[in-house]
Amino acid sequence: MNIAIFTDNYFPNINGVSSSIYTLTNGLIAKGHKVYIFSISEPSKKIKLVETDPPVFRVPSVSVAFVKPYRAVKPYYIGVIELCRKLNIDIIHSQTEFSMGIMGHLVAKALGIAQIHTYHTMLEDYTHYLTRGVKVVDKPAKIAAKMLSGSFCESANSLIVPTEKVKQSIISYGVNMTTYVIPSGINLKPFSTSEIDITRLNDIKKEWNILPSDRVILSIGRVAPEKSIDMIIRKMPEILSLNPNILFIVIGDGPAMPELKALAEDLKLGDRIRFPGFVPYSEVATYYHVGDAFISCSTSETQGLTYYEALAAGLPVIARYDDSISAVLKDDFNSKVFKNPDLLPEIVNDLFESEEKYNRIASNAVKSVEDFDADVFADKVELAYMETINRYNKRHADRDATTIHHIKYKAVDNIEHTWTVAYKGTNKIIKPLIRKTHNSKRKLTKIYNDTINKLLEL
Repeated sequence: MNIAIFTDNYFPNINGVSSSIYTLTNGLIAKGHKVYIFSISEPSKKIKLVETDPPVFRVPSVSVAFVKPYRAVKPYYIGVIELCRKLNIDIIHSQTEFSMGIMGHLVAKALGIAQIHTYHTMLEDYTHYLTRGVKVVDKPAKIAAKMLSGSFCESANSLIVPTEKVKQSIISYGVNMTTYVIPSGINLKPFSTSEIDITRLNDIKKEWNILPSDRVILSIGRVAPEKSIDMIIRKMPEILSLNPNILFIVIGDGPAMPELKALAEDLKLGDRIRFPGFVPYSEVATYYHVGDAFISCSTSETQGLTYYEALAAGLPVIARYDDSISAVLKDDFNSKVFKNPDLLPEIVNDLFESEEKYNRIASNAVKSVEDFDADVFADKVELAYMETINRYNKRHADRDATTIHHIKYKAVDNIEHTWTVAYKGTNKIIKPLIRKTHNSKRKLTKIYNDTINKLLEL
C-alpha cells in the first residue's frame, strides 16, 4: 500500500503523537508498505521534502495567534492533492482534527480514496487554550469540542482509538462507525539499559549537576497546563521535607514553561528543580535513564505513551489515576497510582523509602510493556487499513451501477483541472469551471510540474 499520514505534530516536536506516528511508520515500512508523512512547516510558498527516510513533506503554514507557537496550513492546498495523486496514495491516515487533518480529509475526497482517522486527544480537556480561564464560556467550549470531535470522526471512513475509554467517549459524542481499539506501540529496544550510551548519560548528569545521592523524578513531554506539572511543583516542599534528596527534572517545552519556572522560583525550589527544555528525540531514551522514576499528574491522556517509554526504560511510574492508564499501570506492581494529589508526598517517599520495594517495581516495569511491541501495533493498523479500503471500494462500486456517487479530482499534464463524475458505471468529463489565460496556465504548469516532480525524486 501507499499510505499518506497527515499530522500537525511530528518531530522535532516531542510528544505522544509524534512517537506514535514514527513507530507506526517504521513498522509499516518494515512490512513492505510505502509511507509518506505530511506535516506543517515554517512560512513557505512551496511544499518541502525535509526528510527521505521516511519521506516527510512540510506544507506551508501560518501561525495561530490564540495558541502560539502552533501553526496551521491552508485548508485546501492544491499542490498536496497533485502530489498525493502522483504518489498513487491508497489511503489517507489523519492524526489530528485540525489543520492537516482537514487537509487530509479534503485530499481523500478529491482523490476518491479511503480515509482512516486516529483520535489521539480528548479535545474537551484542551478548551482552556480558547477560553483562557473564563469560566462562563468554559462549558460551551467543551460542548463545542465534543461536537467538533464527533463531526470530524464521522467524516472519516474508519476510526482508530488507543483505549476503550476513548471509544466510549466517542460513542457518547454520537459517533456510530467502525472503530478499532489499537493501543499505540513503541519500539522497546532503544529504551533498554543495554542500548544506552553511558558516556552521554554521564555527561548529561554532569551538565545538570545531578549527584549520586539524588533521587530523580522525571516529567517528559509537552509542557502545557493540562499536564498539571504545576501540581507536582506545588507539592515539592512537602516532598522534600520527607526526602531532601528528591530532584525534579522537567524535560520538554511548551506554553506553560514560563509559569512553571516562575512558580519554582516563588517556592524557592531552584536547586531541586531542573528545566532542560527541548531535547532531540534521538536522546530522549538516554534522558529517561537520568531518572529514577517517571511522574505525571495529568488526566488528559488518551493513552499516555510516555508511561510506556518510562516503563520500558525500567522506571517506576508515579501517576494520578485515570481510566486511560488502568490497562498498563498497576499500583505497587509497576507504579504508584494515586487519586488524591494531597497524597503525592507520601507516595513519592514510599517508593524510595525501601530499596527492596523500589527494585521490585522497577523490574516489573520492563516486563509490563512487552505486549505493546511496535510490530503488533503495525500488524493491527495494517489490518484496519485493508478492511477500510475494502469497505470503501465496495460501497462506491455498488453506487457506481445506479447513481452519481462521487466527484473525483483529476489533473491532466498541463494542470488544467477537470472533474470526473461516475454516473451509471461510466465516467463523464465536466469541463473546468474556471479557465485560465494561456500565459497564466503556462506559469501554473511550470510552478506545479517543476515543484511536484522535484518532490517525487525521493
